[in-house]
Amino acid sequence: MERKSFVYGVPVIGYNFTGREEETRRLLADFQGGINVILMSPRRLGKTSLVKHTLQQVDRKQVMVVYVDICLSKP
Repeated sequence: MERKSFVYGVPVIGYNFTGREEETRRLLADFQGGINVILMSPRRLGKTSLVKHTLQQVDRKQVMVVYVDICLSKP
């Protein structure tokens, strides 16, 4: 099966998620420290992918995470 070198328009995990080591470390530390986190930026910059990637590293027995995806649209 051929792997795509770049995936656009959907959250990515595994092989397609690359970089963002510092952001992952910081987000994981915030989760483990019980710090509430809000990520805000324009669309398509990888917020969902970053959170889902970081959640794969969380010890769910010690950390409770609530993930809310809010999409605001103008009428």
